Amino acid sequence: TKFFPKSARWWEIQEEMLGIVNHQQGEKKWTNQYSESKGTKLDET
Repeated sequence: TKFFPKSARWWEIQEEMLGIVNHQQGEKKWTNQYSESKGTKLDET
């Protein structure tokens, strides 16, 4: 996200979240997808 609420909790504005995040904890793996992949394109911030 490019925007932060006064609380500084970026996750409160989920519609502004972008990206795909892969996680791993021990043997457990999962992905959180907040938007479609943009390949190598970057957004201005």
